[in-house]
Amino acid sequence: MKKLILVFALALPLFGTAQISNAFRAGNYLESSRYLGNIVRLNWMGEESQTSSLEVTNKLKELFEICEVENFRVIHNGESDSGLQYAMGELYCEEGEYAITYYYTTKNATEIIEELKKKKK
Repeated sequence: MKKLILVFALALPLFGTAQISNAFRAGNYLESSRYLGNIVRLNWMGEESQTSSLEVTNKLKELFEICEVENFRVIHNGESDSGLQYAMGELYCEEGEYAITYYYTTKNATEIIEELKKKKK
């Protein structure tokens, strides 16, 4: 029983970003936008800004319209020095691969993206 609890405790961080990663995996910008904070720090292909969730939704819509998503997988989870949880992942599309990193908080059992980064691999 102790081994089962230990395995579950070690695996828990891998499931912590399931809501967001499932939305990316589906290539669903509307579902992805449900997890955006009101203001999101955005680093989109080297352009940095603080922007509204509506503008980030539009960026995700453009991405998923040109990128037929084949898969999204989280390759690393952690916690930043400022206390935000983060996930680093790879978005696989017909046209290529993107590195996606998002920093998030959890409120009422829902993940809220505070920062989103995208760059071409």
